[in-house]
Amino acid sequence: MQDGRSSQLIASRRILSNLIKQFDFNRRVLNEAKLKELKQILKSNPDIIEPIFTDFLKYFRQNDCEYRLAVLQLCAELFQRSHVFRIQLTSHMQEVLLYTAETDPLHYPLPPPKEAAKILKLETLKLVKLWHEKYAEAYSKLDFAVNFLRSSKSLDFEHASAELQIERQRAEERDRKKDEQSKRVIEKVEKEFKERLEEISRCINETRHALELLVPRFDIDDDTHDKKHLNYENEMIHGYSVLEPVAVTVALNAPIVNVNAENKIIINALMDCMTMLQFYKKIILPLAYQAWQ
Repeated sequence: MQDGRSSQLIASRRILSNLIKQFDFNRRVLNEAKLKELKQILKSNPDIIEPIFTDFLKYFRQNDCEYRLAVLQLCAELFQRSHVFRIQLTSHMQEVLLYTAETDPLHYPLPPPKEAAKILKLETLKLVKLWHEKYAEAYSKLDFAVNFLRSSKSLDFEHASAELQIERQRAEERDRKKDEQSKRVIEKVEKEFKERLEEISRCINETRHALELLVPRFDIDDDTHDKKHLNYENEMIHGYSVLEPVAVTVALNAPIVNVNAENKIIINALMDCMTMLQFYKKIILPLAYQAWQ
């Protein structure tokens, strides 16, 4: 068990290192595949969260704000998923804020690059506010953190709150526009489908009838479904015991239809119907797909 825990801890540290080093600052995104892998390991092995959190602190101390921003973003991902992780972060909140929110600018100023430092500071304040709103009742240290940030003369916590509110309003507006767009597309799909429903149904029926004329059908004898359980000890079928394996070969080749004077009209009608159905498919399916985006 100890060996398994050690191997998972080593794997987590390796993934964490890769996530930090491969962080895309311009797009501010973490490697999705590695992030998913790390989440899965920590979910299955919550006992390694405490020792690996020391690595988080190590990266927070790096003299590079892009590294620190990557760690902060990773904290945002894990904080909302793990109680154990929340305990670790809130227990080290003072140190985390020291390296992300610049709570002691005289002795611990944020390192370069300058743009990353500005983003890091603002994102930290917004995250703490979000965490406080959602988890303050369960984690009292978030109350102390928010009160400290509000009282700090070197920070503009209310500005971060205003920024967060603006972001929320923008997100709500994006969602509202997306919902309206989806509604319009759905209405268009329904209208298009209703207008063409009669023609589509006609094409489907004509296609079915043409195939029935061109391709022979093999009906299943319904009586076979009414047979009772066989007596496995005595029953014999065609000289074989029902328990004895029998190899059966079934030809799966599609039927071949030869065009001649008698069926040419039917085949032409079938091809016309297929062409029209493909046409309707090209019209309706892209609209339906757009509605789900």
